[in-house]
Amino acid sequence: MENKLHEAIQRQDLELLTKIYTDAANASEQRGDIDEASFLLTQAYVCALQQGADTAVKLRSRLIDKGRES
Repeated sequence: MENKLHEAIQRQDLELLTKIYTDAANASEQRGDIDEASFLLTQAYVCALQQGADTAVKLRSRLIDKGRES
Protein backbone atom coordinates (compact mmCIF):
# COMPACT_ATOMS: atom_id res chain seq x y z
CA MET A 1 0.00 0.00 0.00
CA GLU A 2 2.78 2.44 0.86
CA ASN A 3 4.26 2.48 -2.66
CA LYS A 4 0.87 3.02 -4.29
CA LEU A 5 0.02 5.69 -1.73
CA HIS A 6 3.30 7.54 -2.25
CA GLU A 7 2.87 7.37 -6.03
CA ALA A 8 -0.71 8.67 -5.86
CA ILE A 9 0.35 11.53 -3.59
CA GLN A 10 3.18 12.48 -5.94
CA ARG A 11 0.77 12.50 -8.91
CA GLN A 12 -1.95 14.20 -6.86
CA ASP A 13 -4.32 11.48 -8.07
CA LEU A 14 -7.28 12.11 -5.77
CA GLU A 15 -9.39 9.35 -7.31
CA LEU A 16 -6.70 6.76 -6.64
CA LEU A 17 -6.07 8.16 -3.16
CA THR A 18 -9.76 7.84 -2.36
CA LYS A 19 -9.70 4.20 -3.47
CA ILE A 20 -6.50 3.37 -1.58
CA TYR A 21 -7.76 4.91 1.66
CA THR A 22 -11.21 3.33 1.29
CA ASP A 23 -9.76 -0.11 0.63
CA ALA A 24 -7.43 0.24 3.62
CA ALA A 25 -10.35 1.40 5.80
CA ASN A 26 -12.36 -1.63 4.75
CA ALA A 27 -9.48 -3.94 5.69
CA SER A 28 -9.09 -2.22 9.07
CA GLU A 29 -12.80 -2.51 9.72
CA GLN A 30 -12.72 -6.23 8.90
CA ARG A 31 -9.91 -6.63 11.46
CA GLY A 32 -12.07 -4.81 14.00
CA ASP A 33 -9.84 -1.74 14.25
CA ILE A 34 -12.54 0.92 14.13
CA ASP A 35 -10.22 3.79 15.10
CA GLU A 36 -7.85 3.05 12.22
CA ALA A 37 -10.76 2.48 9.83
CA SER A 38 -12.29 5.81 10.84
CA PHE A 39 -9.00 7.64 10.30
CA LEU A 40 -8.61 6.10 6.85
CA LEU A 41 -12.24 6.81 5.96
CA THR A 42 -11.66 10.44 6.92
CA GLN A 43 -8.69 10.59 4.55
CA ALA A 44 -10.77 9.01 1.79
CA TYR A 45 -13.62 11.45 2.50
CA VAL A 46 -11.32 14.49 2.26
CA CYS A 47 -9.91 13.26 -1.06
CA ALA A 48 -13.41 12.58 -2.38
CA LEU A 49 -14.52 16.08 -1.37
CA GLN A 50 -11.50 17.64 -3.04
CA GLN A 51 -12.35 15.99 -6.33
CA GLY A 52 -16.10 16.51 -6.04
CA ALA A 53 -16.71 12.76 -6.20
CA ASP A 54 -20.12 11.24 -5.55
CA THR A 55 -18.46 8.77 -3.18
CA ALA A 56 -18.07 11.56 -0.62
CA VAL A 57 -21.73 11.11 0.40
CA LYS A 58 -21.28 7.40 1.11
CA LEU A 59 -17.99 7.96 2.95
CA ARG A 60 -19.59 10.66 5.12
CA SER A 61 -22.47 8.31 5.90
CA ARG A 62 -20.01 5.65 7.06
CA LEU A 63 -18.27 8.20 9.31
CA ILE A 64 -21.62 9.27 10.77
CA ASP A 65 -22.46 5.61 11.48
CA LYS A 66 -19.20 5.35 13.44
CA GLY A 67 -19.91 8.56 15.38
CA ARG A 68 -17.00 10.36 13.72
CA GLU A 69 -19.02 12.93 11.77
CA SER A 70 -22.27 14.73 12.43
